[in-house]
Amino acid sequence: MEAGYYIPTSINHKLVLIWILIILGFNRTLFYELNQEANWFFTVFPIMLCVLFLFLVCPRRFFIVGDKIYFTIFPFLKFKIVNVKFIKESKATKFGHKFYYSKKHYEFICLNRSLSAIL
Repeated sequence: MEAGYYIPTSINHKLVLIWILIILGFNRTLFYELNQEANWFFTVFPIMLCVLFLFLVCPRRFFIVGDKIYFTIFPFLKFKIVNVKFIKESKATKFGHKFYYSKKHYEFICLNRSLSAIL
């Protein structure tokens, strides 16, 4: 059994990260336009967005057992099981790996020695 860490980098994750940055910038602009009044919205909302951002960039685990790869998904108690036999167009990138499995595109960044474990 081999294990490692990964960060998903699908188009959904990228869009959410971009929208988080746009909304945080808009929030700061409104904060300064309204003369820096202490408002619960301008305090709680950025904190919630920062927690969401940290969750998206938090490394997750994968395990390779035999011909199956187990990817942890939210809330880190469930597994996405990928059978290696059905992976198509597997390609290693500079910092990660991408492949097609059951007509879905998976792309992620591997941390440290995890890339060598998945190859």
